[in-house]
Amino acid sequence: MASRSSAVLSENSDCSGTEQPSGQGNTLVMKRILLVDAQAHVLRVMKLNLGRNDYEVDTALNGETALRLLREQRYDVLITGSDVPHIDEHQLCRKVHNMFASNAPLMLVIADCDSELEAPAWIEKLPNVERLVKPVSLRWIVARLNAYFNDPGNTDR
Repeated sequence: MASRSSAVLSENSDCSGTEQPSGQGNTLVMKRILLVDAQAHVLRVMKLNLGRNDYEVDTALNGETALRLLREQRYDVLITGSDVPHIDEHQLCRKVHNMFASNAPLMLVIADCDSELEAPAWIEKLPNVERLVKPVSLRWIVARLNAYFNDPGNTDR
């Protein structure tokens, strides 16, 4: 995995790199997640929780920043809220899919509970996109990520 730039390290991360030593002398490559939400306090709580579960997390307060970070480095998962400024969740997921095609990260879109009960058609058309309805527990998100990364069908993860 490529090293992260110092600007991103100072703005978005508590980690000093993408690898950390394990107890057996090998290196453990942390799975990288980009969180996108308009609310800084939501990002802080999610980042702290995911970090405690051995995920490396960067954050963005809007879609433009998220796209910049995605251009600069590789993420395994993108988790975005549905109320992100500048670029809505549909545009963001479509742009990420266009940037990476079949190698796009898993994209989890967290939608408000008052939105439609069924997922919009665009979610079913884009591969690797899942819709979650608020309220979503952080424990459930961690369980979903653990299942995703432990699935032998995810050979590129």
